[in-house]
Amino acid sequence: MRRAVSSTFKQLPVGAGSDAAITLVKSRPESSLVRHLLSFPLARHEKPRKADRRLVELASAILDAETARRDYFSSDLLEQPVWTLMLLAYVRHGQSAGIAVDSLCESPAIGPVRVVLRWTARLLSDGLFELAENQSCSGGPVVRLSPDAMDNLEDWLRLTGARFASAVQSK
Repeated sequence: MRRAVSSTFKQLPVGAGSDAAITLVKSRPESSLVRHLLSFPLARHEKPRKADRRLVELASAILDAETARRDYFSSDLLEQPVWTLMLLAYVRHGQSAGIAVDSLCESPAIGPVRVVLRWTARLLSDGLFELAENQSCSGGPVVRLSPDAMDNLEDWLRLTGARFASAVQSK
């Protein structure tokens, strides 16, 4: 039976407190990973630039396709938590939000909690993600794409969108 494709990622909360993130995994090994994420400095620039609506739609369609793929193949074969995190961060940016740190502890569609938290920390330390204040509510910090990562992802989305359009038109 096929699942609703886009509901998995769109139900992740866009914000909540960092205390909630630690409380959610209190007394579990993940709490140290959450504390590590929260130890990164907040981004200095207040308002990131707007995302291209068409590219946000393409990124969302790619996430939907990844979710649909799980209906046909074992998710163990297809897990790409880093890529999924980056696409989700871009879609959330298009919705003027980031990924709430606490929602990383509740996102089995991306991968196991420890894996998601470790990769998020790696993306933060590599400068692809940044920790920012939550603009949508008074909750704790969110992770979002850094400006350079956003530029690179948009370039890739433009190229990929053009290749898909060309492939579909040539048939």
